[in-house]
Amino acid sequence: VPEYYSKQWLKDLLKYHLIHLEGNDKIAFRHQLIQEYYTAEELKKKLPHLRDEQLQWDYLNYLKWTEPMALLLGLLDNETQAKRVVKLGLEIDLKLGARLAGEVNFEFQKQTVGLVLGLDVPKRFKVELLGLTKSNEVVNELLKALKDSDWGVRSSAAEALAEIGSETAIPGLLKALEDSNVFVRRYAAKSLGEIGSETAIAGLLKALEHSDWYVRKKAAEVLGKIGSETAIPGLLKALEDSNSDVRRNAAFALGKIGS
Repeated sequence: VPEYYSKQWLKDLLKYHLIHLEGNDKIAFRHQLIQEYYTAEELKKKLPHLRDEQLQWDYLNYLKWTEPMALLLGLLDNETQAKRVVKLGLEIDLKLGARLAGEVNFEFQKQTVGLVLGLDVPKRFKVELLGLTKSNEVVNELLKALKDSDWGVRSSAAEALAEIGSETAIPGLLKALEDSNVFVRRYAAKSLGEIGSETAIAGLLKALEHSDWYVRKKAAEVLGKIGSETAIPGLLKALEDSNSDVRRNAAFALGKIGS
């Protein structure tokens, strides 16, 4: 009976302190995420009636509104309004605007991420902003940046790809393990760890023999995270590595695989 289940669910919500009653006619939500979601729904109703200045001064300008605004953008099915919020966010703070650009419905992200791509800022900073979007729409742009002549841009691109976690970045990141710059190599290794996909196993086994001990260490760590038995021979060999961190990570990885 629907009425019976409704009452049981309400009792459970009260029992676990997700809601509490205020008087006879009001329910308060204690969990922050629930509060933010309902706030975002209310804001969605208000949005068409808010002037640009109001939206910036009263909402986008305050840290406490960042999460409700991000949730709001996921609820919006109006492309014009989504672009409007992102554009106004970029005017307030570039990092805020970049974050919001990646929060809109996927079908609008090409347009909102395009606003970030069009910014007239130094290349390294733009790469950082693209990472903040966490959108798959920027992966190709970041892969291009992995080949930039400036090592700072390359390292930022490798770091940014970790934020997105797309498997399509794996070939580029594996290639970046051979970069001439130590920071690029290490950020690439770290990003491969964040993605943690089986498609990277062959490249990671090769990385176990890299001249940079940090790359070897991260490769062993990631192979343990992936947990494939195909990595066992390479990890056993890594137990004889000259670096103690590499040996330790190889041992931990073998323990995780547990074959």
